[in-house]
Amino acid sequence: MQLYSSQLAGNVLELLELSDELELEPLDGELLDDPELPDEPLELDELPDGPESRYLFHLLSTHEFQEGLKNYRDLVYLADNLDGWQESVDVYRGMLQTREIAYEQRLPRVDASLAAADLDGMVAHKLELDARVKMIEEDKDALGLATEREVDLWVEIRGLEQSRAARANLPLLLPWPC
Repeated sequence: MQLYSSQLAGNVLELLELSDELELEPLDGELLDDPELPDEPLELDELPDGPESRYLFHLLSTHEFQEGLKNYRDLVYLADNLDGWQESVDVYRGMLQTREIAYEQRLPRVDASLAAADLDGMVAHKLELDARVKMIEEDKDALGLATEREVDLWVEIRGLEQSRAARANLPLLLPWPC
């Protein structure tokens, strides 16, 4: 019974110390504000002075604390990623607004161009050209798509081919020696 009483007295003293320590101010977020948390498990060479230090060693050595700290670091990393992505979204939103303004400015001109265009006439012209190309291919007409100037040059070349010099197979006389 004596051991039981001494143990009970020790537990009561411990409870009194804990209740006093629980009324202390929080750590003011010192750990939470530190952007340079290590990537490896947190290890301290020496504990800070204070009444909470005797529990700190046990807390830091637990797997749950180390996992919680790792999760916290991951959350800080993800929050930084989200902040960067939010900036990117804002930039893309600005680009989109700029394109919308440009589209709204061009739209009346495009609508006016489409309204002024004779689509039926363009289709009919395309069909005429298709028929002409088909006829040129069937007739094997080499000058079917030639301009008036090109036809004149062709006639001139054909005339030179029919000349006496061309028929006599005379050598071409150059004004300078080769």
